[in-house]
Amino acid sequence: MNTFSVHSWGREGVNGAMETPLSTPLSTPLSTTLGFAVPRSGEPGESSEVAPIGQIGQITRALPSLQNIVRVVGHPSMRIFQDSNGWTVLALRRNISRMVELGQSDVQFIQQFGDRVLAQLKAMSRGPLTKRDLRRLGHPYGFNRSGANGRQIKTTRALPRRVNGKSLNHVQGVRGSVPTLSIINKQSGALEKAWHWDWVRDENGFEIRFWNEMPYAFQLAKGTKKMQAHGPFSYAPLQNLRQLDSQIQSVIRRVRSRQIAEMMTENVFAVL
Repeated sequence: MNTFSVHSWGREGVNGAMETPLSTPLSTPLSTTLGFAVPRSGEPGESSEVAPIGQIGQITRALPSLQNIVRVVGHPSMRIFQDSNGWTVLALRRNISRMVELGQSDVQFIQQFGDRVLAQLKAMSRGPLTKRDLRRLGHPYGFNRSGANGRQIKTTRALPRRVNGKSLNHVQGVRGSVPTLSIINKQSGALEKAWHWDWVRDENGFEIRFWNEMPYAFQLAKGTKKMQAHGPFSYAPLQNLRQLDSQIQSVIRRVRSRQIAEMMTENVFAVL
């Protein structure tokens, strides 16, 4: 299977690492300050009073280890590969401990992320340059080759920001400016229509997959000896990753609160 770890393209056609949340850990500390009241008896409708200090100590000591609390594990990972169908697949993985604690309503953010990235992948697959523009520019996605001291040096070519009054850094449907190498120019429109996505979950987290059915998509994503890698393959998911991680943290805080409330209730009645 052809596969490679994801890389991102810098602005102005310079390959390099962008500043992304991929290097940011997502282990938000969990507060253990718990305030609650316990009922006078186990009868329904009985009034409550604040538990004595000693009794609160008994209850908090009885709580399970925080290792059993849902939390993000490790960093995001993303890879691009060509599957047995010849399709180019982008696989984004997030690991979450106790993923089983997340219900259907908790994971709606994944659908939102997938739809958002899919729309951006399509938008960035219809760049404004025609075949005539590319010929006139001297095939700007290629490489320059020069010889020095008997050695051949290969350098990348840089795309201009504007061609014939058309901006290459601004895409209709995508907010803000994007790197020129993150755009694929529309010819037949088949590449734009060939984008799809889905996601799966397991006990360790979830994986979101975007794929393109065109057989030449992998060459665009990886590059060849004569052509630089270009297109939105890594840029679109990475640009939306910070928002995804923010939503994950919001869901985790909600699920943690639910878990703690359940554990407190169980342990309160175990002590009484």
